[in-house]
Amino acid sequence: MRLLVISDVHADARSLDTVLADAAERGWDQVVFLGDAIGYGSEPAAAVARLRTLDFRAALSGNHEAMLDILRQGRAPNAADRINDILASHLRELGPDDLEFLDRLQPEYLDDDWAAVHGALRTRFEYLISVPVARSNASHMKRDVYFVGHTHVPGAFLREPDGAWGVRPFREGQGTLRLEPGVQAFLNPGSVSLPRDRTPGSSYGIFDEVSRTFSVFRVN
Repeated sequence: MRLLVISDVHADARSLDTVLADAAERGWDQVVFLGDAIGYGSEPAAAVARLRTLDFRAALSGNHEAMLDILRQGRAPNAADRINDILASHLRELGPDDLEFLDRLQPEYLDDDWAAVHGALRTRFEYLISVPVARSNASHMKRDVYFVGHTHVPGAFLREPDGAWGVRPFREGQGTLRLEPGVQAFLNPGSVSLPRDRTPGSSYGIFDEVSRTFSVFRVN
């Protein structure tokens, strides 16, 4: 089974379509969506409508879905005014079917051999961005392999069988690694929208469950 791993769409339907078109040429079976369908962008309804058509193995909520839920309860999220204003505009645009889809997103997903969260494990929306943070989250791992998003930076943090943690960046925001037996890993596909690794374009991952390879691709 080949899993298309995407994260942080952020209401950018056009970038999502670009990613899906590129991934279709490489082939995939099911989608692992790591959260943040909304926030920042200008096409929330179109982005959510496109996501709703996909065949998901896992579909998670991110911090922007959590903040939208707070708004729906009539309270103000603890965020910058600009972010709250964007989310308020998204709430006005999203229809009942869109909101139902967002309500079904889960905080965590556990498969037989891997798991997925939006941010991290010891704190749900922590940025898993460094080896010390990865090491600190390791004791909370329920599976040896976790897919994570939230940082908008593709990469992998790996714990070798000898216990040493290291980072595997992807040069120019893309590349492939194979998970050897006994390795623990946090795997990040980067973001569909708003990359933060100084490399332009959207990124996404494909994980082959048979060969245990994780590939990150960049599309402009």
